[in-house]
Order: sequence, then structure tokens, then C-alpha cells
Amino acid sequence: MSLTLDKKRKLSVGLLAVLCIFLFSNVSSSLGPSHESKRPDPRGLVANQADIDELMQEAKIQAEKIAHGEFNVEIQSVQDDTHEMKEIVEESKGRPVMHTFFQPLEEGASDPLLDLWRKEWESNGFETRVLNMQDVESNPAYPEMKAMAEAFFTGKDAGYYNMLCFYRYLAMANVGGGWMSDYDTFPINFPIEKYSGLANDGKFTSFQAHVPSLISASGSEWQRVAELFIKQMPVSTADWKSDMFLLQEVGNVKENDIILYDQGSYVETFLKYKERDVVDCGKYKRFLVLHCSHLAITTIEEQDLVPTYDYSEMDETVKRAKITEIFMDQWREQCGGSIS
Repeated sequence: MSLTLDKKRKLSVGLLAVLCIFLFSNVSSSLGPSHESKRPDPRGLVANQADIDELMQEAKIQAEKIAHGEFNVEIQSVQDDTHEMKEIVEESKGRPVMHTFFQPLEEGASDPLLDLWRKEWESNGFETRVLNMQDVESNPAYPEMKAMAEAFFTGKDAGYYNMLCFYRYLAMANVGGGWMSDYDTFPINFPIEKYSGLANDGKFTSFQAHVPSLISASGSEWQRVAELFIKQMPVSTADWKSDMFLLQEVGNVKENDIILYDQGSYVETFLKYKERDVVDCGKYKRFLVLHCSHLAITTIEEQDLVPTYDYSEMDETVKRAKITEIFMDQWREQCGGSIS
């Protein structure tokens, strides 16, 4: 989930050297005969030896953090291979961006789970960006993917939904890449200072095996995988050609160099209670995020562990969002909540 050791060391040394040059070139004009003297420069900066020592110590600390993989969003904006991602970083005022894709099946439709997704990721320090078909249609591979997908999926039903799932890869490529999660996926132990940069040097990385609930990739990697899907569709042996099963097929080809972390390594998929309204905190310590799928809700209903609340006036969509919201609040109150 971090840079290679050699790259980290080189980057650390390089950044420290650049910072040293910057400090001395800009501070020297502020120093008189003695390093202890102070004189403001035209920009209003004032420096003395104590200032320099403090800044140098800070530079060393930052270099050590980089060497251990704790690189921040400024480093990531330099690493990224597209102008668009840099713009997103700048627009978010230094906060990393978590993306999701949402295209209503009916005009004007909404999902309260999407609002909860925004709330949870923003409270964890991220900016959020919801992508839709407007972010897809200018991608040069869109016409080919559309034609290929329409050959398999027809109508505004489950087929249309699955077409949209493929299109999100093109949307992420168009905005320059970065992190993307399903809008039913929420941070539980996702420290922003550690995960603001991309995993594995920007290689396409899925944290729930072939289930695309949480993915990190550069813009070129999102595009590459989308184009692999286009090639795979006609020859796929999957009974249902969803992006999930095609990701499994292309991910199993070693030459495609796609990283699929094992199920259960980083993503929790169930709401775990010791008893009703009592979260089993210990079961969540090693997971980055919670993927609160329809299965997660069905499971606690079968276990008779649905959090206490009056759901009688809610449809299934609203109920699912409310159950998830209550769980996340209980997680914070009982377990300490997300690390931010």
C-alpha cells in the first residue's frame, strides 16, 4: 500500500534536499552578520537560526513519514499521471478525494444512502465527488463500451444497472483516477494521513477481491482496465457479465497486473453485533471500510439484530440507509469510530 523502499528513500532524500535548498536560498537574504540577527525580507518573512533548525527538523520528520509510506496529498498530486487529478486536489484545498458513481435509474430519483456516504467520508477528512454519465460520455472508449454493453444488457432494469457499473471505470479515468468506493461503503479505520495517496504506486488495486467496493488507481490504470473489459466481454465465460465477474476474469490473468486483495483482508461486509445495539468492536479492528450491501442488511434481519428504531413507515431503500446510519453512529460511540 506504499511506495517501494528504494523509491521511498530516493523520494525522501530528494524532497529533503529540495527543501534545504529552498530554505537556505530564501532565508539567507534575511540573515545579517550573525545568524541570530533578524531582518524582514520583502515578503515579510523573518528567520533566525532557531527558525532554520525547526524547519529542518520538520523536513526530516516529513521525509521519514514519506519513507514509511505516510505520504500526503501534495506528494500524490505530483505522482499522479494526469492534469485532471491535480486539479481535483487543488479544488479540494489539499484534502484527498473519495469518488463514487451514481446515475439515477429514473430522473430525479435519489438514495439517502448517498447522502450518508458523503457525510461519513467528509467527516473522515475527505472531499467527496459523485460522478455520473456526464463524466463518462467524453471518454474515447465510451462508444465501443456502450455498443459492447448494449449487446449484453437491455432495458432499464438490472441490465441497465450493470451497464452503469461498467461506465464508472471510464468516469474515473476521465477525472484523472484516484480512490473510488461504492456509495454503500464507509470508512471505519481509514486514517487520512496514511491513505490520501494511491496504493501500490497507482496500480489498479481492489480491496475486496473482484468486488469493486473500494478501488485505488491512477487515471491510466482506470482506462486500461476499462479497455480490458471491452476485450473480455465477447469471450467471457461468466453467466452474468457484470463488472464484478469480468474484474475477476481479467484479474486472474497474471499479465494484466491487477491487484485484487483477498476477501476479508480490508473490507468488512457485515454489521456485527454482540447483541441488539451492542457493536462487536473487536471484529472491526483490522478493516479499512464497511461495505454495507443488501446482504449485510438481510443478514442482521435474519439474526434479529436490527438496531432499535421505528422503521414502519420506511420503504426498503430508506430503511437500509437508516440501519446503516444507526450502525455508524453506534460504531463511533462504542468503538471510537473512524480514525481521522
